Amino acid sequence: MTTCIDVSNLSKRYGDIHAVSDLSFSVEQGEIFGLLGPNGAGKTTTLEMLAGIRRASSGQVAIMGHDPYRDRKFTVEHVALQQQESSVFQYLTVSELVELHASFYSDPRKPDDAIEFAGLLDHRGQRFSKLSGGQKRRLAFSLAVVGNTDILILDEPAAGLDPAARTELQVSIRRLQSLGKTIVYTTHHLEEATELCDRVAIMVDGRMRIAGSPGALINQFDSTANIDFTMLDPGQGESARAWCETHALVEQSRLSPGGIVTVTTEDSDSFIRSLYSSDLRFKNLRIRAGSLNDVYTSLVRGE
Repeated sequence: MTTCIDVSNLSKRYGDIHAVSDLSFSVEQGEIFGLLGPNGAGKTTTLEMLAGIRRASSGQVAIMGHDPYRDRKFTVEHVALQQQESSVFQYLTVSELVELHASFYSDPRKPDDAIEFAGLLDHRGQRFSKLSGGQKRRLAFSLAVVGNTDILILDEPAAGLDPAARTELQVSIRRLQSLGKTIVYTTHHLEEATELCDRVAIMVDGRMRIAGSPGALINQFDSTANIDFTMLDPGQGESARAWCETHALVEQSRLSPGGIVTVTTEDSDSFIRSLYSSDLRFKNLRIRAGSLNDVYTSLVRGE
């Protein structure tokens, strides 16, 4: 694959504050790359340096071989940024705003196509000031898409959207990827990142802690599984939990109301075989493997 974005030892300082420290990663052409982390981790600052609207203190960013800050003409034609907050003319309609932004590019997408990507065709005649918060968010996505650029940088595009609108956004992002677009975006929805991203990177305190495909990170960072089962007689829940504690493969166990026992183990197959061989009478066995949320939580908490 062709490297589309190359970041090397990138840092941004504001006096004594290190917003981004020694960040290095690459994004391949046609990839969906998720940048994850808590508020204040440096994600937005990183995206702004990728888009060339914020100058790095040190290190390098190369967008298709070009410095996005120095080569503004190239950047404007090839990179679109959706920021968390957008400044637009309040009394223009959705169509007027998208048409205005289309005029900034040499080969834009048809305005109605960009509006359709954002699911706003029914609102194209509505003034910006009359849109809801979620609709304004979707319009910002439309304004980024209309340029038909090779690279889309999206800063929390799903923030403030209801579940149905988030699903529609994911479909649109997948469509853009199928058209060969490279997408870098931030989100706090970790299940969404797991489903959507080819690779993710997790930032904490301005530094990248880990990067890779969601599946690889889960396997690398946490090989444990959580197993739930419900005792047929809820009164036997404590004795079942005590039995689990004697099992060599169980790391921890807990009892919840209703006789629900939850265990954490690194060898779910062996534990389940032992469970079925025991005298315990239970129902509703459920296995939950590790998740990207587990990886994220452990890194953010410093575990």
